[in-house]
Amino acid sequence: MKKKWVKVYNAWFDEKLSDETTLISKIGTDGFTLWFHLMARQDGRRDVPIQIRAIHRELGKIYSFKKNATIRKVLLRLKSKKLIECEDLYDKTRPTDLIYIKVNEFFKKPASKGFSPISVDLFFDYIEKWGHIAFTGYCYLYKNHNIEYGNQDCSNHGFANPNENTIARVLGYRSRQCIAEHLKRIPKKIITVEPQKPEYYINEFGEEDIRYYAHHYKVHPKYDSGNKYYIPFDEAS
Repeated sequence: MKKKWVKVYNAWFDEKLSDETTLISKIGTDGFTLWFHLMARQDGRRDVPIQIRAIHRELGKIYSFKKNATIRKVLLRLKSKKLIECEDLYDKTRPTDLIYIKVNEFFKKPASKGFSPISVDLFFDYIEKWGHIAFTGYCYLYKNHNIEYGNQDCSNHGFANPNENTIARVLGYRSRQCIAEHLKRIPKKIITVEPQKPEYYINEFGEEDIRYYAHHYKVHPKYDSGNKYYIPFDEAS
């Protein structure tokens, strides 16, 4: 039986050279998480018949989705970016109204066809524990995990190594400490973090200095076929 997954285009995280902003930073990690939730529910169908209160029942333990009014606000944000289509959704839509949402993979045809197949099971197993910031961070690290990085041997399957400032900027946050705290919610069986030792060297002024390196993040569902959330390449192609 094939595992269910959602196609997350790399373009979600691409930074525009003009203003260094990403689609993620514009719609928010809460917007991305709600988009993913709806895409998983659509599951190949034309649209998703749903009520705002139903979304609240499923995601209401997450801070940004604790109120029906906030969920409606995030839905309207997704609609304004053409990530969802819904004629019945407007600022007065009631939580009990049945609305039909068509979820789009992206708001336009992405320049690059590269994508990450993110497990639907992982989303529903962990979203309440992780929250929307950690989940979006997971998707970004999954996308950046390169199996060619490092000295390759039977135990090395590459890693992702963006620094925390980069992760924060891409996700639309100013504080790297915020990102670091949220990523701690992800268990080691999903992502193993390997801190890198600083390098001491003599700078151009003849003084001893320190060069710091970004952590290595090993995203196990990217390469470990024994991981519950691994998506085989032939299923994702």
